[in-house]
Amino acid sequence: MVNYIYSPSNCEIKKQIMNKKSAVNTGLLFLYLLTLVLYWTDILPDLNRNAWLFAISSGIMIIMTGFYYLQLSSNNNFSKSDLWLLAIFTFLMIGHIMNSQTNLMQGVNIIVSVYLYFILSKVPLNTMRVYKVVFWSFIIITIVYSPFVIRGLLELTNERAAFSGPFSSANSIGDLGLSALFCYLLFSNSDKRRNKSFYLLLLLVLLIIISSHQRSAILVLLSWLIAYQLLKRNWNKKIIFVGFILVLTVVGFAMVYNEVISTKSQDEGVEVFGKESTSRGRSEQIFLALNIFDITPWGEGRGVVNASVKDEMRYAVHNTFVASILEYGYLIFAFYFLFWYRLFNKGTILSASFILAYHVLLFFEPENFFSNQLLPFIAFSLVMISEGEEQRKNIYQDNLKKLSIK
Repeated sequence: MVNYIYSPSNCEIKKQIMNKKSAVNTGLLFLYLLTLVLYWTDILPDLNRNAWLFAISSGIMIIMTGFYYLQLSSNNNFSKSDLWLLAIFTFLMIGHIMNSQTNLMQGVNIIVSVYLYFILSKVPLNTMRVYKVVFWSFIIITIVYSPFVIRGLLELTNERAAFSGPFSSANSIGDLGLSALFCYLLFSNSDKRRNKSFYLLLLLVLLIIISSHQRSAILVLLSWLIAYQLLKRNWNKKIIFVGFILVLTVVGFAMVYNEVISTKSQDEGVEVFGKESTSRGRSEQIFLALNIFDITPWGEGRGVVNASVKDEMRYAVHNTFVASILEYGYLIFAFYFLFWYRLFNKGTILSASFILAYHVLLFFEPENFFSNQLLPFIAFSLVMISEGEEQRKNIYQDNLKKLSIK
C-alpha cells in the first residue's frame, strides 16, 4: 500500500500567489483613490494643495500602472487589438503634444490614464474590497453629515444649502452616491440585488442627490435606467450607441442654436433646486468656445479652452465633448469613442448601461476626456474592474468544462 504525503497542488499555490498580488494591487489603487478624494475635499489647508496633490496622485498613478503592467506583460495578457489600440493612442498623443500647448507632464498623465484603463480590466484585484470601501465610504459620510443632508432636503430652493459633505463641490457627493449604487450592482452577489437592501440604497442615493441639488446626477440615473432597459430587451448595441451619439449631437446643436437666436426674455426658465433650468449659460459657454477656437486635428492643448472661457465667463465649458474636441483635436476625440465603443460592445448589460449614463453626465460637466480626476476615474474604473472580473469568471468556467470533459 502506498502512503501519499499531502502537498498543495499547483492550482492552490497559484491561488495563494494571486491573492497576494490582488491584495498589493488593491492597496495601490486605494492609495491613488485617496489622493484623488483629498484633491476634491476641503479637509486639508489650502497651501497650494491642488498642485502638490496632483503631482503626488500622478506619480502614484505612473508607479501603479508600471507595477500592474509588469505583472501582465510577463503572462502575455494583452491581445493584438489591445496592443494596436495602445500604439495608435500613443502615436496620436505624441502628435498632440508636439502640435499643441499640452506640456510633457500633462501628456504623460493622459497616456498613463488610458493605459491604466486597459490594465484594470486584466490585473487581479480584490473586487469585494473595492466594493466595500466605495460603498461604506458613502454610507459613513452620509451618517456623519446627516444634519446637512436634512438641511439640503428642507431648503431645496436655497442654493447655499446644497449638501456637499467633505467635498469642495456639491456635485462630488452626488457622484460618489452614484458610484456606490453602481458598485453595489457590479460587485454584490446577484441574490442581494433582489433584496430590500438595494431599494434602500437606491432611496438613500436619491435623497443624497436631491439634498446636493445636483440635477445632472438625476439625469445620469434616468439615463442608466433607460439604457439598462433597452439593453435588457436585447436591442442592438450598435443602434443604441449610434442613437446615443445622435441624441447628444442634436442636443448640442440645439444649445448652440438657442444661443444664436434667443434673448434673455425668451429664455427664462423655471427654477430647479434654486437654479434656473434654462440652458442659456451652457449655450453661451459652448458658443464662446467655438467662436474663439477652431476644431483641428491635434487640438489647442489640455486646459487651454476651459481657461479661456473661464476668463470671459468665470466658468469653464460645461460640456466635456466640446471642450475635449477643441483641446485634444478630432483624431483623439474619434479614438476616445472607438475605445469606449469597443468595451460597450463587448461588455455586460450593467457595464454598457453605466458607460452610456456617465457620458450623459459628461455632456453637462466641465471635465476632459481621459481625465484621472475623481468622478470619471472612479466611475470608469469600476466598469473596467467589473469587466475584468467577468472575463476571469468566464475563463474559470471554461476551464471547468474542459476538465469535466476530460
